Amino acid sequence: MAQGGDFTRFDGTGGESIYGSKFKDENFKLRHQEPFLLSMANAGKNTNGSQFFITFTKTPHLDGKHVVFGKVEKGHDVIRKLERLPTNHNDKPKKLVTVVKCGQLIKKAELVKKLEVKQEKISSSKVTQIVQKKGAEDSSDDEALEKVKNIPKKKEELAKKPKEVKEAKKEQEKPKKVQ
Repeated sequence: MAQGGDFTRFDGTGGESIYGSKFKDENFKLRHQEPFLLSMANAGKNTNGSQFFITFTKTPHLDGKHVVFGKVEKGHDVIRKLERLPTNHNDKPKKLVTVVKCGQLIKKAELVKKLEVKQEKISSSKVTQIVQKKGAEDSSDDEALEKVKNIPKKKEELAKKPKEVKEAKKEQEKPKKVQ
């Protein structure tokens, strides 16, 4: 496995989370049953910080101790090269290794749902076609939304919008009954 994420001491003993120094284990639903998984590195129960590791093989002995939170979807060849890098006496690679791009990967079905909310008047089949055409399944969530959010709407739909906005404002201005 390869471990990283210690941005405070750079030696595997530091790091902190966005929640403070440490945070609790979230869940152990996902198992270490394949290579290329991302898991939280920790020093015991509920001691998660910023450190993580990428598995090179099945590691079932880590189940119930380290939370799996992701998977390397592309670039398995890069992970295999990382696995073969020469290391020093502390098992640290002799060459600097840097993750330059990462992000959240969402399923097409979830993306379609988000796009339907953003583009209320476009049918889900049209959104699916656009997602497939634009290659959004290979993009991060934000990139995919960016690719399709500027889809032109029909003139009739645009004409309805001001009326809908006025109605929504009127609804908000109505006094609310307190019981």
